[in-house]
Amino acid sequence: MDGFSISILSKGRIDCLRTLLKSIYRECEVNPTVPTEVNLIDDSSDEERTVIEQLCRDYNFNYYYYKGSIAAKRNEAIRKAKYEVVWFVDSDCEPRDGVLKAYADAYKEDSVDNVLGVVEFHGKKPFFWKLIEKSGFTTSFSFATFMDYAFWGPCANVCFRKKALEEIGGFKEEFPYDFSGEDVDIGLRLNKQGFHIKCCPNAVVYHNTKTWLSVLPFCRKIFRWGRTDYYLMRDHYDMTFPEYPRFVVVLILVCFMPFIPGVSSYMPIFFFLLVPMLDWLCRFFVRKTSIRDFIPFFFSFYLKQIFELGFVFESLKHLKVHYLFKKILYGTPQLSFEISGRTSLSIATLVALLLSFFI
Repeated sequence: MDGFSISILSKGRIDCLRTLLKSIYRECEVNPTVPTEVNLIDDSSDEERTVIEQLCRDYNFNYYYYKGSIAAKRNEAIRKAKYEVVWFVDSDCEPRDGVLKAYADAYKEDSVDNVLGVVEFHGKKPFFWKLIEKSGFTTSFSFATFMDYAFWGPCANVCFRKKALEEIGGFKEEFPYDFSGEDVDIGLRLNKQGFHIKCCPNAVVYHNTKTWLSVLPFCRKIFRWGRTDYYLMRDHYDMTFPEYPRFVVVLILVCFMPFIPGVSSYMPIFFFLLVPMLDWLCRFFVRKTSIRDFIPFFFSFYLKQIFELGFVFESLKHLKVHYLFKKILYGTPQLSFEISGRTSLSIATLVALLLSFFI
């Protein structure tokens, strides 16, 4: 390994970027034996661009203006990289001391192709943040803390061999929705070609929570993630397996039940409210949750359904009804990790359906 091309994609967020560049500079200074370059791929407004260019000059970093999607900007970063390893780090992150050394140590083995680090969320954590965590939207950022190898990982903190990225054709630029999906897809395609992703729990960056705390923008984000999940399933259909009935799908069917004579018009409302209650109750009885977790669990359930709604919407839009009963299986550890929750939700859905029908 001849060195790291540290690649940062930016658009505004000057305060976050200023913190990141300072910490990256410090990391490079304390590891002078590790060859590095820093390439900033930016498409900020003219006023912000002037400030960012000056920041790059201050630290002797490379600035490139490039207008395009996230995937296109990542491909531009690959083209600009002069070293063997491309390290992607998000502009709203801050590396913890020692992260560069941790990656350098991981690449002492020539057989290592790609390395995934950890993203820890720091900053204000109000009630809405508890819902985000309960919903599981932060789980992928900590893959490296409990896995040896990952099938994919967020590009907020990950290293790739440039040759591996070039061999599979880089990031897919034809994904219809920006800011989502390209990191999952690149990980799956790398693994399919034998370029595994090793986990490195010591390579840590801190992510500021404030970029996720605006409720409506975050809801739009996860709805978009759900829509993107359709295209991931389409492109990696060979990795799908039968899925428990999705809550959103069952809810849509339940909404038609009041048209049946004798069925209460309140049935959909009862079902809508009962499922998360019964799901929590199932988990409580097997000691997977506690009483004080009920309120966060209840509301986080509906936050997760925004993602599911995005997937259902896109699948029905393309008339792929069978997709609604499928799920991508990334690996056998996923089954053991999800089985208890999936079983609990399945039982809760069935019981809630029966109770709602007879109320």
